[in-house]
Amino acid sequence: MVPKVITTQSMANGPESDRERDRLAQILDEYLSGLERGEAIKPEDLLARHSDVAERLRGYLSGLALFHKAVAIPPMPGETTVSAQDSGTVLGDFRLVREVGRGGMGVVYEAVQLSLERRVAVKLLPFTGPINEKQIARFKHEAQAAAQIDHPNIVPVFAIGQERGIHYFAMQLIGGQSLADLIAEMRGEISAGASLKTKGPTVEASQTRDHVLAVARLGVQAAEALDAAHEIGVVHRDVKPSNLLLDEKGKVWITDFGVARCKADSCLTETGYVVGSLPYMSPEQALGQPALVDHRTDVYSLGITLYELATLRHPCEGSAHAETAIEHNRSQWQRPRCWNGSIPVDFENIVLKSIAEDRDDRYATAGDLAADLQRFLEGKPIHARQPSLGSRLEKWARRHQRTVCASAAALALGMIGVVVSLVMIATERAEKDVAFKVASENRIRAEQNYQRAETQFRRARKVLDQFGSQVDQMLANDLPGSESIRRNLLAQMLPYYREFALEAAKDPTLQSDLALTYSKIGFLCEQTGSQQEAEQAYLAAKQILEQLALSHPDVDDHRRSLALCGNNLGQVLQKRGAMKAAQNELEQARAIQQQLVASLNVTSQVRAELATTTSNLGLLCSQQGNKQEAAKHFQAAIEIQESIRSEMPDDASTLSNLAASYNNLSALYLPAEPAQARRWVERALVMQLALVRKVPTRRDYQSDLALSYNNLGTIHSRLSHWRDAELCLRDAITIQERLVTVSPLVTSYRRELAVSFNNLGMTQSRAKALVSAEASFAKALAIQKDLVEEHPDDLNLLSSLGGIYNNLGMVRQQNKQWEHASAAFGQAIAVQQQAHTQAPTVARFRESLSKHYYNQAVALRALNRPTEAAAATLARRDLWPSDGKRLSCIADELAAVNREIPDEKLRQRYRDEERSTRNLASKAGHSKPSLRSGPVEVLYQDAEAIELTPPKPPATAAAGNQ
Repeated sequence: MVPKVITTQSMANGPESDRERDRLAQILDEYLSGLERGEAIKPEDLLARHSDVAERLRGYLSGLALFHKAVAIPPMPGETTVSAQDSGTVLGDFRLVREVGRGGMGVVYEAVQLSLERRVAVKLLPFTGPINEKQIARFKHEAQAAAQIDHPNIVPVFAIGQERGIHYFAMQLIGGQSLADLIAEMRGEISAGASLKTKGPTVEASQTRDHVLAVARLGVQAAEALDAAHEIGVVHRDVKPSNLLLDEKGKVWITDFGVARCKADSCLTETGYVVGSLPYMSPEQALGQPALVDHRTDVYSLGITLYELATLRHPCEGSAHAETAIEHNRSQWQRPRCWNGSIPVDFENIVLKSIAEDRDDRYATAGDLAADLQRFLEGKPIHARQPSLGSRLEKWARRHQRTVCASAAALALGMIGVVVSLVMIATERAEKDVAFKVASENRIRAEQNYQRAETQFRRARKVLDQFGSQVDQMLANDLPGSESIRRNLLAQMLPYYREFALEAAKDPTLQSDLALTYSKIGFLCEQTGSQQEAEQAYLAAKQILEQLALSHPDVDDHRRSLALCGNNLGQVLQKRGAMKAAQNELEQARAIQQQLVASLNVTSQVRAELATTTSNLGLLCSQQGNKQEAAKHFQAAIEIQESIRSEMPDDASTLSNLAASYNNLSALYLPAEPAQARRWVERALVMQLALVRKVPTRRDYQSDLALSYNNLGTIHSRLSHWRDAELCLRDAITIQERLVTVSPLVTSYRRELAVSFNNLGMTQSRAKALVSAEASFAKALAIQKDLVEEHPDDLNLLSSLGGIYNNLGMVRQQNKQWEHASAAFGQAIAVQQQAHTQAPTVARFRESLSKHYYNQAVALRALNRPTEAAAATLARRDLWPSDGKRLSCIADELAAVNREIPDEKLRQRYRDEERSTRNLASKAGHSKPSLRSGPVEVLYQDAEAIELTPPKPPATAAAGNQ
């Protein structure tokens, strides 16, 4: 017979109830301390001494009475320890049946209580090694701590005893499993046992809102139980999934109070001694600060447990030390919704408040946490809120005080210089205006003032240029989380340059400065995302520089600036799909730079600029599908960069650009010659690893390294080396996720992370890990959608989004989920059609759209919708009006689809379309392919999914260098 657990009603809030709770806790602590010292204290005497709270006190003493006899009898000298490993061993009133658990504080057995014939759990001190008095005291302390708390979600203790040197206590036997086992089962780390018939989450529902609601219900039970413990001064200190049991009815039980702290147990914990389980410890607990450990430590540990239950991931997986988990990795923690999109924002805010780094930012009590979870379950407004931007900046500044102070000092000094210079300019220009109005006898003085004013103005502009460039570089690479500050700084610099452009346009002597100012405006607009304004500014700069180069052919600086401006303009045009115009700009820029390099006094900087433009031309040719030309350009760029490297082997900029060129060449070789591609990317990796080791704070070096790991993983995937491929891609993702966490506003970091998730999905798909593949594509999609929404004019981002939809459809097709596959292909077509319509000359967009149409037709035929499949095939035909080989294959597809159309009139219509297609193929100079290169082979190639290997431009010429 299972005993009925009687719960006590919580007292009303208020000053009087708080005093009563404190007094009860003090009485119980004194009682337990007396028992620990061996004093025979009768409960009746205790109740008589405290008659005013006797009713409340009696409820707690009912559980503790079981200990009185056991703790008062010391073990007999010379007793021998008996083995309890075999079932059937009898200890006192208990017969052991089987071992059900084991830990550092003891071994747990299923047992039968002989006098009552009921199943219980019996915990014994471990038998291995000598047992000292402190271990025995801790063991008894665990039972005492649990027995103090009368709550339906805390495992009750029935008895404590000692026999033949074995110390033990008995408690209620809980069926079911621990939450740790449940999480492992849901992750697939252990085999699923018997069907889990609980009201909690199931494996199948792990990514649904119902799963999150179930986790919240479990959290309410656990938090209320912990609050009951905290009310009487017991802090568990080891809350984790393995210490939370889930029975067959979905009820949570808290167990294992082995390291719990009561108000009178300070003798059991040494100062600075860390107790608990590191992955679930609060920062104050993990750093050995016992004075700061209170009930909020349990709130933190329960919050980590809820995070892991909801996402099936620990926020700092892999951390082995407290300093790593608390100091370093916390900046890399992802919000729960990054792992599980089904998690509501309110639940995420509750979890994040529970695991706040500062204990004052957590819930004040476990009861408050339970109440907020209950409000979430009932659909009511919760109390937890996301930290404000100011709060996050304040915490970030506290963690990086040295960097913030240095940066602030640099900014202050720089701005003081700028202000002083501008004041001097204003003064001198005022003097100039007055001087020009003076009579002819003061003309010489006026001219002198004018010259001084111009000198000061140029000096001030140079200071601002240098200051802006240095701060921009510092914010971009050396100061994590500063992207918004950087963007604001760049945006604030724009009005100054625009005002100067208006003034300089009226002065023929300032045309060179005006051109460089327009180039700077173009650079700033490009960095802040205004691509159209950037294009207009670069065009204005180019027009002025062309006039200067024509009128002053002997001034190399004008031609050099013109080439840099053309390079930058070409990249902006390429982003919006104006490929022909972009190619013209890049070729003109390269021609000028080649002329400059041919001169005798050329610097290595001009040669590096030529390599940059040449590599950018290679990227453009690659995007247009002209891979032979692309390879020539990449190899030419590498030849120049290797020659510079031989002269300056330690120059970081040269190494970075050279590695980028090798990476681009590797991506070009990947489809046809993966082994050669691997050699190129490994060369890039050697240089990038050296750069990261030399300057570990440069985030652009880390980004380049991640890109190389991504490309190497893609190559391994091509070679069917699935394990190596996944390891490389995981390395890339780890670096990129850290970069996105530290710099969430940098578009390139998020774009490359989406690419790596896409390529990981490709690898998992080819390795037949289809569930993992779909999850990877879903993560890539989420990132890519946000990027497209932020940058609607970037057609490369738009096309890549179509590619990810296509790849997701391919996985669903492998799973025979034809409806879902067709929907994904439809989304791919819609997105890719937009990119192709806006840039019809870009070969990659058309190739991708053709693949999407083919895959859609396959899915529609599987769904027995041949008429729609035929329409998709005809849409594909329209993409290749003069490609005889493709048209011949498309005619074969129409013939195959036509046989599946039941309606005779429709069949006749598509027969006519088939004949028309074959006529087009014949006119284009290609008859029906031979068996050796038949339609199956061609169609299979067309059906391949897109692999995204993003090109890495060596550099965009900074306007400050022009």
